[in-house]
Amino acid sequence: HDPYNYYLPYNQESMIDNGSIQVHIPRGALYEDCYLQYQLTTDRSDNVYSSVHQLHFPTTPVHSYYDLAIRPVVLPESLRNKAFVALCEPNNEIVNCGGSWKDGLLHTQVRTFGDFCIMVDETPPTIQALNFKPDLRGVSRIDFTIRDNFDTGGTAQGLRFTATIDGHWVLMKYDAKNARLTHYFDGSITPGQHQFRLVLTDALDNETVFEQTFTR
Repeated sequence: HDPYNYYLPYNQESMIDNGSIQVHIPRGALYEDCYLQYQLTTDRSDNVYSSVHQLHFPTTPVHSYYDLAIRPVVLPESLRNKAFVALCEPNNEIVNCGGSWKDGLLHTQVRTFGDFCIMVDETPPTIQALNFKPDLRGVSRIDFTIRDNFDTGGTAQGLRFTATIDGHWVLMKYDAKNARLTHYFDGSITPGQHQFRLVLTDALDNETVFEQTFTR
């Protein structure tokens, strides 16, 4: 075996706790015994608020979720509610894996190995109106593209949305593959002027509102 830091038998639960990170892997969460390699590195990037924990390799499959908790290094109190456990993927993509605070650590559950740290998200998601215009007479549907700056995994919620017309809830169809929201007019809206409002919220409660009047 290559040099390793922890031996994790697949048929027993395993605990790792070095003060900076806690890992609890339930029995049966691994497919086979794992000779786990672990490295702690310092990342001085702007948005990294903990050490980076290189927890084995993302190529090693994990059968079910395990518990992961990270202690921040320097995290201002004002940013605590915007902090998340980040998975830094090999292609430099960042995945928001969620997180909740307990005993000074940010806890989540994940189903992959890889590089983890604490990051912060204060950026609201974006709403792009594709065909909305003041005069929607004769138009059967309205489409929007919605995006966020981080993908989500682990226990993190994806984008949440609520749409209303004149304060009444209306149905939006979500096509996740194309990041598209669509409302189909069903004929229930009377002719005249109306107010459309779409509220989009990300996993850390950053919010964007699109609000416009239109005529039917």
